[in-house]
Amino acid sequence: MGFMSTGEMGNERPTGGFHITNNPDSISFYYKFDNSHNTLDSAAFGILFTKYDSLLNMSNTVDSYIVNLPGMSSWKFKSVAFTNLSSYSPDTANIIFLSSNNMIGISNNPGIGNNLTVDDVTFYYGGVGIPAEFVINSLKVYPNPASEYINLNLSLKENTKTINIRIYDMTGKLVQTENLNSLKIGHNNISVNINKLKQGAYILSLSDENRIILNKRFQVTK
Repeated sequence: MGFMSTGEMGNERPTGGFHITNNPDSISFYYKFDNSHNTLDSAAFGILFTKYDSLLNMSNTVDSYIVNLPGMSSWKFKSVAFTNLSSYSPDTANIIFLSSNNMIGISNNPGIGNNLTVDDVTFYYGGVGIPAEFVINSLKVYPNPASEYINLNLSLKENTKTINIRIYDMTGKLVQTENLNSLKIGHNNISVNINKLKQGAYILSLSDENRIILNKRFQVTK
């Protein structure tokens, strides 16, 4: 059984995700699901929308969606509308795909060995699609906590003209921006000066020309 998330897997549930500044209307993707190892099992798509509470110093889930993905030998288009987001203003979205819905208690028939393939994940804002796939294979931020500089170790799946770095405080205020030009496929090492940031927690958000790529939280100590 497999788990894929745009955030991280916490002790009890997925956490984190990527920063959003507007409410998306819907999400679409293509999938194939080989459940030949257990035809009673289905895969699952989920998304968690969270918002940071500065008084409690934590993120709370404000809306979520879970959709079953039955077995499908050829590519299947799937679209999910977000009908309740207009009542909230989430700041983070976490996309989750599971190769067995047994992992979230929907089924008691785990399909060990079943295979889920996903492609062309796209967010829609006002009817306009923005790809949500990531161009980053991996990102390490160190040291964490930091005081003067943070180092970014990025492994890219493709060449990029520009990567934008945006740093937000935990109220959602943009406090620093950096632009990285002409990064190459493979490993890239970047140092970012953060000596003007006050002590506290921050969100590092990476984006290219069209899409938010990845978010990481880091701590500044003085």
